[in-house]
Amino acid sequence: MKVEIREAVPEDAQALIRHIKLLTAEPNIPLPLAPDEFKYTVDEERKMLAESRGSDTSLFLLAFADGVLVGELTCRATSSNRAQRHVAILGMSVAAAWRGKGIGAQLLERAIKWAKQSNTIKRIELRVFATNDRAIRLYTKSGFVREGVLKKAAFRDGEFHDTVIMALLL
Repeated sequence: MKVEIREAVPEDAQALIRHIKLLTAEPNIPLPLAPDEFKYTVDEERKMLAESRGSDTSLFLLAFADGVLVGELTCRATSSNRAQRHVAILGMSVAAAWRGKGIGAQLLERAIKWAKQSNTIKRIELRVFATNDRAIRLYTKSGFVREGVLKKAAFRDGEFHDTVIMALLL
């Protein structure tokens, strides 16, 4: 299995939309998004991917296995204001069949390296479902620290879920 990780380009829009729709349709997936709530069009996704390219405050990575999109990671500054421009929010997903194969770790490693080289990002934060032990272990292993728990912060599959806030200070 050869995995290629690279920055997303606008031409990836269709594959990315397909990936997200497959993820949101998974039963019991720890995502705060239902299948019918992902409404980006190919043109909207292309525009977003184009805006992300070459930015020192935004990164969009994709992981491909044998030419098929199997994972994605976004890391974006939360604000352009000087007071919070150094804070980035990280989000990541890996297709079900590819979880536990190191793809998430590779994506995360690349994002942390990018953030350290950005000269802007000094804090990466994320939210993860409290029940997503595999992801929490990966983030902890990568240096993220648990900062708190938001009780009943997400509603998915007919029930409330707590989310854990984690951060990595650079």
